[in-house]
Amino acid sequence: KRFIFSSTSAVYDDAEPPPHHEESRVRPLSPYAESKYAAERYLAEIASPSFAVCVLRYFNVAGADARARCGDCKRAATTLIKTALEVAAGKRGELEIYGTDYPTPDGTAIRDYIHVSDVAAAHGCALDFLQRQAQAGSGDRSGSSDRSGGGFHLFNLGSGKGFSVMEVIETVESVLQCRLAKIIKPRRAGDPAALFASADKARQMLAWQPSWPELAAMIAHGWAWEQTLRRQAARRS
Repeated sequence: KRFIFSSTSAVYDDAEPPPHHEESRVRPLSPYAESKYAAERYLAEIASPSFAVCVLRYFNVAGADARARCGDCKRAATTLIKTALEVAAGKRGELEIYGTDYPTPDGTAIRDYIHVSDVAAAHGCALDFLQRQAQAGSGDRSGSSDRSGGGFHLFNLGSGKGFSVMEVIETVESVLQCRLAKIIKPRRAGDPAALFASADKARQMLAWQPSWPELAAMIAHGWAWEQTLRRQAARRS
């Protein structure tokens, strides 16, 4: 009766100036974004007062558990902070920067970063929200996008701040006190110039508040997780 779907901020039209809110124009630029938006549309069609759907549009997820108990284990990571940390850890030779000719202050793409633990907490808040809606039981069948008692609900998950690729790299270098080897490459097709969130709706309706909103904390926690992975690899060898 209650369903939460992990979607993406990549559905938003990058021609619209950020911050992007839930009513911002949608224009997926990649197959990944289009597949997420297709699923959103399907869920909106089948949602009803007796089948409540909550869609969470993530902005860029980063970091790891603050106690380094779990984190990103992908063998071929593509996210900026994870790959930057792998360069710092010696797992990669250089950090690839895709595009320095975007219409942004330093020419690199701007993104909103959210701590993975705050994303996890938002899911708990979303479940609580849907439970409260079910208990209220006052279904408005008017077809609006946020019917109480059930229906379809859409929320952004982000910090509300935008950081360019170069700003992120500089923060990684500052936190870790190191210099990263870098290589400039062309833009990737489908990458918007700037995406960052208006997450006011999630804060107000889900009673959700990020615990780790600072970029430095996401980087520090991600780095601690890299050290955990290094120790685990050493034990296995």
